[in-house]
Amino acid sequence: MPPKKQPRRNVPKMLKPSPQMEQFAVLIATEILTWPNTSTKPMFGMTALYRGTVMFGAVPKTKTMWTRNSIMFKLENPPDTCTHNLEDARIIHGGLTHKWYGFEMTEPEDLRDALNWLGIAYDHATKRGSATKRGKRLPRT
Repeated sequence: MPPKKQPRRNVPKMLKPSPQMEQFAVLIATEILTWPNTSTKPMFGMTALYRGTVMFGAVPKTKTMWTRNSIMFKLENPPDTCTHNLEDARIIHGGLTHKWYGFEMTEPEDLRDALNWLGIAYDHATKRGSATKRGKRLPRT
């Protein structure tokens, strides 16, 4: 008989977003869809944000990770200009998701900072290695 699989540790739990976070998520997704070459797709109760074929973030729809008021963004190799900002108390580093960060939003003023972090992730979404690493071609321009 094969040995039992060990449960995954440090995997963030999926939570139901707060009503305020659901509103923030709609506002964020609407703004991001105005950016060039962006699209959204449903993913595990969240709305995944793509630049071309590369996912760079996610906002909650019916589920969220880490906290009830958080979004996700991907920084594979954070640029030196923003690594010191990753020490912000609202940034969540989570378990096995070493490339993914969470940003906790508690008030409407956090929308600007959330869009700023998603903008940084968007800018790095097509950098060398992110799309080609998985065998996908970069989008044609």
